[in-house]
Amino acid sequence: MKTNVPASLADQFQSVFSKKLLDGVKETLVLNTYGQKYDLPTNTGNNSITMFQWDTEANASNVQSLTEGTTISTYRDIGLRKIQVPLAQVGEALKLSDILNYTQLFNALQEGIRALTLDAAQHLDTVVRNALHGGSTAQGVTVDSARGTGIHGTTIPKIYAGASTTAAGLVAAADGFLAPSDLLDAATAIRNEKNVSLNETFTAIVDPSVAADLLKDQTVLNIAYRNVATKVSDIAKGQIGDLYGVSVSQHTNAFKASSGSENTYATSAASGEVLVYSTYVMTSGAFGTVNYSGQSPYAPSVVIVDKPDKSDILNQNIYAGWKAHWAVQVLNAKKARILCSKSRTSNS
Repeated sequence: MKTNVPASLADQFQSVFSKKLLDGVKETLVLNTYGQKYDLPTNTGNNSITMFQWDTEANASNVQSLTEGTTISTYRDIGLRKIQVPLAQVGEALKLSDILNYTQLFNALQEGIRALTLDAAQHLDTVVRNALHGGSTAQGVTVDSARGTGIHGTTIPKIYAGASTTAAGLVAAADGFLAPSDLLDAATAIRNEKNVSLNETFTAIVDPSVAADLLKDQTVLNIAYRNVATKVSDIAKGQIGDLYGVSVSQHTNAFKASSGSENTYATSAASGEVLVYSTYVMTSGAFGTVNYSGQSPYAPSVVIVDKPDKSDILNQNIYAGWKAHWAVQVLNAKKARILCSKSRTSNS
């Protein structure tokens, strides 16, 4: 006799189900951390917020020579710039049957709510990312171009790794991989806009493939090896740290494009092309997010409906969902740069 001989013995054996679930895919989403947060109180009579900035800029030519006894006749004017940010409502829901709830081996409602929170986080991060690119459609999330236009009426400028000045030049370049000097150039370009102080600190948010390029860079290696007292790079842990006053942070939701169409999101390069990654170098005040108090996408309040009502008189389903009334807006495009580069990892 064996486990399956005679055949009737097989009926006593069955699969054992483990209640220890496998880990799922986890995104690293950090963009919203670097935006300014604004709350719009309820009962204000509006669902948008208008922000202002004095248009005062230094102009030495406004200073005049005076003649004794002659009244000055030309006067200095100052005005206001404004940007209006309308809020939009978004949300998501799921539905489970009562039979599933009664018979389930695993808690489907609990996992469903976790899925809702993951969706909310990725939606928020993707909307922020697409706004930084001047408004676009990527991963099914459409962002109006007005969201990517700052108070000066401009979008965040793009620059390119190495000596390249265009996307075509970047693709044709022998390297085109992100180097520490590119982060310094981006920070310098922002400082030259005269919107930040010269000792301002900056953040660079990079894709893991781009972070790998930095960790392979000889400049980073030399600093890490020769000056262990600095905050630059723990090579053993794969951490980059600060480079030229730019703190490097990684995320997994970068804007990527095939080299043939730099403004169209792509998960992989088209045949014969290379993948171009966007790194966001910015300082405080580059962009902001607005939400109605109590409807925040950062900590969505999940609503669970599990009682009979007119629409479900026999209580055959359980519903769960969340909603938010919020918006993202580039505030000052001069305080950020989109730094485009190739990667050794994806283009080797």
